[in-house]
Amino acid sequence: MCAFSTHTMSSSLPPPSTNTPPLAPNPNNAPLPPSPQSMHASGMPPLPPSQQQNQVQQQPQQQHEVSGVSSVGNNNSMPPMPPLPSHQHHQQNPNAYHSPHGNYVAQSNVQQPPHQQFPPIQTQAHSSENDTHRAQYTQNQHYNAPPMPPTQNMPPMPNQQQYAPPPTGPSPSYGPPPSSAGPSHPPMPNQQQYAPPPTGSQSSYGPPPPTYQGDQLSQQFANKLNLSQSHPQQQHPPSYSTNVNTSQGSALPRPNVATINVESTQPDVSPLFDRIANVDMSNAQARSRHLRTTVQCAPNTPTLLNQWGLPFGAVFTPFAQPDDADQDIPVVSMGAAGVVRCHKCRAYINPYVLWMDGGRRWQCNLCRYSNDVTTPYYSPLDEHNVRKDLHRRKELTHGSIELIATKDYCTRKNPQPAAYLFLIDVSYNTVQSGALRVITETILNSLDHLAGDIRTRIGFITFNSTVHFYNLRSNLKTPQRLIVGELEESLLPIPTDLLVNLFDSKGVVKNLLKTLPKMFESAIAQQQPTDGMNPGAAPQNDGENCLGSALNAAGRILGKTGGKLSLFMSSIPTLGPNALQNRESHSVYGTPKELELLKPVNSNFRDLALLFSRDQICVDQYILTAQYTDMASLYPLSKFTSGQVKQYPGFEASNDGQTLQYDLIRALTREQGLEAVMKVRVSTGFKVKSFYGNFFIRGHDLLALPNIDADMSFGFELTHTGSFVSTPNACIQAAVLYTNSSGERRVRIHNLILPLTSQLNDLYRHTDIDATMNLLAKVAADDIPRNGVDTQRQHVENIAVNSLRSYVKNVRDGSHGMHNSRGSHLVLPDSLRLLPLYTFGLLKHDAFSTAVEVRADARISAINQLTSGSVSETVPLFHPLLFAIHQLGSHQEQNSEEDAQDENPYIEPPQLLPLTHQSTSDPNGVYALCDGQTIYIYHRIVAQNNSELIEDINKVVQRLNTFPLPSPKKTVGETQIGRNLCKLTKQLRRQYRFMPLQLVTPDSQPYIQRQFSRRLIEDAQSSKDVTYETYISSIHQKSNS
Repeated sequence: MCAFSTHTMSSSLPPPSTNTPPLAPNPNNAPLPPSPQSMHASGMPPLPPSQQQNQVQQQPQQQHEVSGVSSVGNNNSMPPMPPLPSHQHHQQNPNAYHSPHGNYVAQSNVQQPPHQQFPPIQTQAHSSENDTHRAQYTQNQHYNAPPMPPTQNMPPMPNQQQYAPPPTGPSPSYGPPPSSAGPSHPPMPNQQQYAPPPTGSQSSYGPPPPTYQGDQLSQQFANKLNLSQSHPQQQHPPSYSTNVNTSQGSALPRPNVATINVESTQPDVSPLFDRIANVDMSNAQARSRHLRTTVQCAPNTPTLLNQWGLPFGAVFTPFAQPDDADQDIPVVSMGAAGVVRCHKCRAYINPYVLWMDGGRRWQCNLCRYSNDVTTPYYSPLDEHNVRKDLHRRKELTHGSIELIATKDYCTRKNPQPAAYLFLIDVSYNTVQSGALRVITETILNSLDHLAGDIRTRIGFITFNSTVHFYNLRSNLKTPQRLIVGELEESLLPIPTDLLVNLFDSKGVVKNLLKTLPKMFESAIAQQQPTDGMNPGAAPQNDGENCLGSALNAAGRILGKTGGKLSLFMSSIPTLGPNALQNRESHSVYGTPKELELLKPVNSNFRDLALLFSRDQICVDQYILTAQYTDMASLYPLSKFTSGQVKQYPGFEASNDGQTLQYDLIRALTREQGLEAVMKVRVSTGFKVKSFYGNFFIRGHDLLALPNIDADMSFGFELTHTGSFVSTPNACIQAAVLYTNSSGERRVRIHNLILPLTSQLNDLYRHTDIDATMNLLAKVAADDIPRNGVDTQRQHVENIAVNSLRSYVKNVRDGSHGMHNSRGSHLVLPDSLRLLPLYTFGLLKHDAFSTAVEVRADARISAINQLTSGSVSETVPLFHPLLFAIHQLGSHQEQNSEEDAQDENPYIEPPQLLPLTHQSTSDPNGVYALCDGQTIYIYHRIVAQNNSELIEDINKVVQRLNTFPLPSPKKTVGETQIGRNLCKLTKQLRRQYRFMPLQLVTPDSQPYIQRQFSRRLIEDAQSSKDVTYETYISSIHQKSNS
């Protein structure tokens, strides 16, 4: 029975509406070859009706590709889903979830078979108390399910049809799915039509001259990178290496400013287009900020890849924002031709396809299938075998494009609007720390800048020991608060007006945001007990909250449309469904039992996340406390819904308010895509081995992303499908089908081509160390909850040692003799000269650190940083940047007028200092240390000696931490050091992100001093730790063994 309490500030409630029963889902779940509808799993338009009928006759029982089992060894994939029972068979079960797509009751006794690569994690079984919980996320009499269009009129997309969550029970929360008995990639219906092009036909590869020969072109492309592809038995080419004397600490390899956060260049493809005149082909490769591979060439055999020993793959940031020098990604409408794709592998048309038969056919550069050109897309070829309309075809000249999708790619009749639901914990800690006021003020200031259009919707739920809803109907003068004290039922007090149109109800929304902090601050001051009935009651001082009930209600509100759910929480949920207990024990840290704290206590939140993913709900978490919140159990809410996790330990508005404000503004206003799916295709001879990041895999390798934004990155590993790659080059195409904030369905496509090599030396010469470390960190961090910290630390070190050992044995020694690589010098290829230092720093990152002060919640947050971070974001995490500000610029002092409008508001950073305490030993020095999240300002200046400088530094730090920030063209500071600090801060923020300044002095709190000290990674942090000099000596010995 529900207990409703209404704080009446306006007219009475609207009458309830009648309930519309949900659609009955298709119970067929057997993984079979794709039906005509299943082609939409990767955006394929349907077959003509006649072919559909023939296909149905041949395969009478088929299932959507989405519900198949992933063949990719990844922890985000799931087994085939059970059928959704009808609404009439609903049971009051704590694991029951009801959404617009049907009702589902999890079966707690179903266990998954182990995966062929990784064993499943045995999680704790559900308690009897949980088995008696009443229904969560339930459907009440006021809920109206949106009508779904008929299949023949609106083809279903992969993220909308026949998807149901997995059974609960002892299923691995981080583990991979069971292996599939079916084929990894079901054949498409038109595969039997494949025929190689006639040998006598002329072809154009992107396009080359009429005398094109694949091997010649491949060699020409390889020569541009100085690669050797002719024969494996040829003489070893000269190597590019560095000899490091490991006995001299000052001579150890370290980065410099010129190598930090530099965008790598992609392989030059100009040889492929050297006969094309009057058409700019310089943009044929995707930019590295979007698609960055770990090496700029591809090994042609798995043996060569194993010898190299490093991860072979790429880091993909599809919506990365361009810098000043970048061009915007062109938007292409293909008109009557529709979206042109390969009929076999479904790759999109791109600059690297082959044109044949006078332009009447084209050959896919990924699978070599020969496709007919439709009449609307036909163009004759000129005397150089180049399409005459090439200059008008952006999709044939740009490696990154955005296609306007046709109606066949739409998932619903009306495009999904941008929707924002804010779920705010208003227990004692949130209000007392000032977090509630920062949250409401930030949302209020962002209302006019939210990503969306006139259809944008917004809603609010607050919760402590009860759940509070807010009626935001547009004709109300003040919002109406409705409190539900019954936690198990999770019923909505009213069927509508909880998620409203922002432009219609902006006045009511603003009124609510101005009222919320005062309402709960006043309640705390009065110290009124919470009874679930008094709308003015204060939250309890013990910080209890009913997160499970609030999430169920949020899912019911957003389930109709989908949207972004922003969760703010300052205490562990201890009431209602899915309540958690504090299972942290300080005695287990540093022991094998610590691994249990990194695993979810059960799969409840994981199952809820999968249901959110189906309903296109993305969950962003903002954890506002240093107390234990069991993030291991809560993390799946964001991991499987393409959300983010931000942690603010010991949040205080005076210290952390600016960081929370920036993160929230960024999340609400940046470019984003809705109801997205992502697919990565590679050329014949390669396949995707694993994916890393926050997503859920549907089907075989289709990544479901309820929300995707400019800061979201993914990693994927590549491997060979056979013993040898026969294609001339290796091609990668990554595509994202999404709905933009204006409601337009689009496909963002990024293409990249790499030359093949048969030489190990080529792999070492063209390794991208930053991308390699990013992918290595993703691979290793993703397995920490399964294998433990110690195992993954050893795994990271083994990869580095084995790769360097292979270089010494197979490249250096094979070319110059054994005596040149042995002795007191460590031989490093130039591209990997920083590998020992970066590996050493990665092992000291919170995700891998063995320091006892790294708690379970902090480790889970660190794992999320690595697995979802871009290359530029992760490098300073394991190698911070240390500068001496007092050494910046020795020119004369400027007057205040010149400083107020400085023509150059930025400053070139000085030489990086080694990350040791010795580097900060100058008693009169001022230092800045940047780890990509915070800029620490450290000094030991005595106030009596230079009070003016200390006062100026304090003022600059305070001003640069206060919103609105100073104008980019204005430099603050009264002293030269103060102005240099301002300029350096602006430079680092422009290069990375907004980072708060944290002042560190001998008088600072011990916790802050310890945080700064731990980032000086080259020093030993404890008696069990080692210095960088000792570590690189160890790497030297192991690599030469």
